[in-house]
Amino acid sequence: MSKYKLLKIGGRLTAVTFAASLLGSCSQLPGAINPVEWYNKSVDFFIGDETKEEPKD
Repeated sequence: MSKYKLLKIGGRLTAVTFAASLLGSCSQLPGAINPVEWYNKSVDFFIGDETKEEPKD
């Protein structure tokens, strides 16, 4: 095998490993730094108050 072919294979292996680790870590984000949770909380903030009924005395 030539030197460049080994570098090409090593680069692809590194890219696949990096992509797999990124996808695996997405499920372990805490809510404070997860952009999906930011969106859900902002939607609840603006829309959530309108759907709640006020308690009757």
